[in-house]
Amino acid sequence: MTPKPPTEFPPDYTDQTILGGRIMLRQMRLGYRVAEDSVYLAAAVTAPAGERILELGSGVGAVSLCLAHRLATVLVTGYEIAPALVALANHNAAVNGLAARVRFFARDIGDVSGSGAGTGTGTGSGTDCEKFDQIIMNPPFHGAHHSQSRDPARQTAFYLHDLRLWLTAAGRHLRPGGRVTLIFRADGLAELLIGLAPQFGSFRILPLTARADQPAKRILICAQLGGKAPLVLGQPLVTHQIGSHSHSAAAEKILRDGADLPL
Repeated sequence: MTPKPPTEFPPDYTDQTILGGRIMLRQMRLGYRVAEDSVYLAAAVTAPAGERILELGSGVGAVSLCLAHRLATVLVTGYEIAPALVALANHNAAVNGLAARVRFFARDIGDVSGSGAGTGTGTGSGTDCEKFDQIIMNPPFHGAHHSQSRDPARQTAFYLHDLRLWLTAAGRHLRPGGRVTLIFRADGLAELLIGLAPQFGSFRILPLTARADQPAKRILICAQLGGKAPLVLGQPLVTHQIGSHSHSAAAEKILRDGADLPL
């Protein structure tokens, strides 16, 4: 059933649906907009009943909400540095009937002071010492060599100042043997593996390519804290048909029908 949009519609915000109309999102009209990467990331996560999952950099909640919709027995927490986005994310959780299992807090993932609880409009509280079964994240893609944005919101969303900060935060919030799953630029794979290697292993990598005759632009990667298994490189997911802007049949099932994306 498609969620109903809120009755209020402030001019600074816009409402849209994703996952074939199953998830309603309110987001800022200008700045970062939720993209298909969020759905692909959520689709790549598997979890048994009752697992607790943390999203780092949760934005307006797209990944967490897609994940909670797919996996009806998991509990999801999101940490986001921008309080305005935290408010939107908790609003979106409520609109989609997921507030009982999904909560968001204003949190700087680089803060290692252990100074106490995060803030947000969800129930409960998040602390730096809190451990989770899994971490998910869609960190900013662009490095220092890219042109910087004058818009502070876009700067935070798109420009990555220190990948190690994100990877360290993932290790800090995971229980022993827990997993991290993230989506990143394909040309950043070497940097990503170097950053993960001190803490993580048992890598599983899935390239995402727009068309079968093109190189991958994105990768999904899952790694285990302390893992020792050999690296596994999966067959690429081709997201579009050759010579067309239409999605491939496999991508349609994920983006519209909420299908799994095995990693």
